[in-house]
Amino acid sequence: MSVPPPSPDDRLTVGQYLGRRLAQLGIGHVFGLPGDFNLALLDEMLSVEDLAWIGTTNELNGAYAADGYARVRRGTAALVTTYGVGELSAINGTAGSYSEDVPVVHVVGMPTTAAQSDGTLLHHTLVDGDFEHFVRAAREVSAEAVVVKHRAAASTIDRALLTALNTSKPVYIGVPVDVATSTVSALSLIRPLRRSVSDPEHLAALQSALWRALDHGTGEHSEPSDGTGNEAADAAAAVGASSTAGGASAATAR
Repeated sequence: MSVPPPSPDDRLTVGQYLGRRLAQLGIGHVFGLPGDFNLALLDEMLSVEDLAWIGTTNELNGAYAADGYARVRRGTAALVTTYGVGELSAINGTAGSYSEDVPVVHVVGMPTTAAQSDGTLLHHTLVDGDFEHFVRAAREVSAEAVVVKHRAAASTIDRALLTALNTSKPVYIGVPVDVATSTVSALSLIRPLRRSVSDPEHLAALQSALWRALDHGTGEHSEPSDGTGNEAADAAAAVGASSTAGGASAATAR
């Protein structure tokens, strides 16, 4: 279903914003399992008509389903779990996606911002007032792990999704209950998120440096060497520059 472009005065909830962004990436199905900390988030996300919910018997199955969905469509996929027990159940699946360069967006419904800042003792926690345990675990198997705050919610979501696009790796987006229903401007949705493209000048520099490195190794000189003996280092530097400028633009091609 086509959604009209937003006007400068349009606002929507953070959950709706996230759902719209996922739909703009071509995601039509969201996998996962409801839980008490993601119910409000799911209500908001699934109010986006382009998204269909695919409930799974457990979070690990949801993670594997999202992984398969991303592979089949050669793009991103989305998984939604609840905080603590839900996300920990899914982490084996997202770790597999990380090791094989599959861009799964793992969305986690979290306790309220106030509960986290106060260190409230809640279920699904380790009852020590530290709500970052599982975020830290996710960082080990995610290209980026963020917890969305009221301020800069839209830009935080966009940054994480762009990381998934450009690295072809999973990302983790934690959304507290109160943040899921808070509102943000819809204006950013005018411009869909796109994978970064390679800079032609950096690619030309890479090609030239690689030729010099190959020439130096074989003794043949298709292009002149600079005589410094640093051709391999030049190639490595060019690779780094090209990667920084362009991202992993072909990472999802298999």
